Amino acid sequence: MARKTLNITIEDNNRDKGKKFLITEWPAQTADNWGNRLILAAGRAGSQIDHIIGTGMAGVFLLGFQALMRMEENTALALIDELLTCVQIVEPALTRSVTRDDIEEVRTLWHLRKEVFALHVGFSWAEIQQALISAMESMGSSIIQTSQESSGKSSPRAKPRSRNSRRS
Repeated sequence: MARKTLNITIEDNNRDKGKKFLITEWPAQTADNWGNRLILAAGRAGSQIDHIIGTGMAGVFLLGFQALMRMEENTALALIDELLTCVQIVEPALTRSVTRDDIEEVRTLWHLRKEVFALHVGFSWAEIQQALISAMESMGSSIIQTSQESSGKSSPRAKPRSRNSRRS
């Protein structure tokens, strides 16, 4: 079976408007190696993974971007940049690997990286966001329950603050 592909046309009104890109799924071994390097680097950076158990690839996604913030800079940048290795620019005469000069907007870089990730995990961006929201809601209720069980009583509910209230 052929690898999955995704055609992207930049529609933002900026210097990359109208540029076309082709994203081709990595071979399984390449994708697995990338994910394993991310997890190993996250562990070296001190990230905890117990909160993502059971959340599937959405949890790995959450772990990855949280962990990137803790990783050594060169490791994090290499993992982020590697996402672009399966992106090609589609020009009238040929389709070729992307070079540094092909993309002029930072927003385009992040849009392409997001699409690369979504292609490899099989989720749409909206599905990833919904899965993360569900996982965080679930985590919040289990944290509250655990806290109540350990103290033997429930915590008083905080009163909602209005948007105009000031912090002391």
